[in-house]
Amino acid sequence: METVSRSLPAYSYTWLNELIDQRGLDVYPGSVPCSVAWMLRITPRAAGARVRLAAELGDRTALSGESLPPLLPHTAAALRAGLLDAKHVQMIREFFKHLPASVDPQTRDLAEQQLVGYACTRRPDDFAPLVAHLDSILSPDGDYDEDEDEDGKPKPKKRRDAFFYLGEQGADGMSDGKLASPPIDFQVT
Repeated sequence: METVSRSLPAYSYTWLNELIDQRGLDVYPGSVPCSVAWMLRITPRAAGARVRLAAELGDRTALSGESLPPLLPHTAAALRAGLLDAKHVQMIREFFKHLPASVDPQTRDLAEQQLVGYACTRRPDDFAPLVAHLDSILSPDGDYDEDEDEDGKPKPKKRRDAFFYLGEQGADGMSDGKLASPPIDFQVT
């Protein structure tokens, strides 16, 4: 049962990419994630997550019409086989998101093969240290290149812990919004 339930979303990613490419969502209002939300009756946030996953893990179509493999082909194949949990996929995606652009395509492919091989035989909590170890090998300096601009000057830190949420539009045409950020600690002397 677990294998089957894990593999079902993987097949939907290709279906979703085909629907987007063939403009099958044009009957729904708004952006692609909003259209998917309307069609599947899910939240726009969940729909956006599915669209992003489909972009990386589903079969794609080039502008010329030819079929293209997923961006993470080994991960997609293991997911279709029901061998990976959503947490495994999340860790693999995060690994490649932070991998420096200077890592060549062959090394990226070998890294994905190795990560998928580990993920297929381990629980997510046992898999995390292996991901961190491979990251330390391929990116020993971490994300240093993102902390400086082209002149070598430090960039300001990104605020990843703040967000803005806009709710559904009401009958009066207005929407409620929420703006949140963590409390700022300061000291008065």
